[in-house]
Amino acid sequence: MARVLVFLACSLILIVGGVEAKAELQLTVSLAKLIRLHTPVKTVIIGNPKIVDAVVRDRSTLVLTGYQVGSTNLVILDEQGEVIADETVVVRAYEAYTLFVHRGTVRTSYSCTPKCVIAANVGDSPNAFEKSIEQNTAKMPKHVK
Repeated sequence: MARVLVFLACSLILIVGGVEAKAELQLTVSLAKLIRLHTPVKTVIIGNPKIVDAVVRDRSTLVLTGYQVGSTNLVILDEQGEVIADETVVVRAYEAYTLFVHRGTVRTSYSCTPKCVIAANVGDSPNAFEKSIEQNTAKMPKHVK
């Protein structure tokens, strides 16, 4: 009986408060995700383009890429200006195969795939972050720089 009352109370709070549970679109920093739509896309609006980028690949396919950890929104409009989608996008850090080394308040990140090498992550010490970016930029092909 007590469980039923708790369930009813929670349901009432959700109904009265107008809270609607909605799934978020999850992305990972530096990884792309294809989004296929049934309606042709005309306009894509990103709340904060420093967090997520969207490229219209064709009339029904978007490519989303997470740039930095955080959340923003994505609004997609059709040719008549009607909303096709209005979603929250959450970008998380890629932590698989990542090792964080803390020396007091100084943090350095390593990507261990399979050997551990320094890898820049937001929150690393400025010295480690800049060193990693410098080394990774040096090894990139010239057309990417």
